[in-house]
Amino acid sequence: SKQEQAEREAVQREHEARKAAEAAEEEAREREEASREAAAQQHDAKESEAAWDGFNRLPDDAVIKMADVPWPTLDAAALGLDGSASARKAAFRAASLRWHPDKFLQSFGSRLAADEREAILQRVTEVSQAINSLHQATS
Repeated sequence: SKQEQAEREAVQREHEARKAAEAAEEEAREREEASREAAAQQHDAKESEAAWDGFNRLPDDAVIKMADVPWPTLDAAALGLDGSASARKAAFRAASLRWHPDKFLQSFGSRLAADEREAILQRVTEVSQAINSLHQATS
């Protein structure tokens, strides 16, 4: 009986140790996944910024078509709207200025392809509204 009790306790300790090890492994996998996602988001943000810089430097006589516009990924993390309060504010301001329909029209309106002008402006409006919604959801 004492021996049986000791054996049961040993089995229980073994079981608990296995569960703890599995939980630790799962936690490590989750941290690794979060780290990979953060790295991917940073990479995407850098690519997006580089694409915008290239777009912004198009020659003044370039005709801009829908496919030329570096449309953003409409995700809070991709837009930088998921960080600290000050980072969210700065990211929102930058995105708002970039994608505000009036600002976009002022900067690029004279170069928009006539046959795609309305579609581009409609999409810019949709992007602007989505940025506003994401900002409100994360504030």
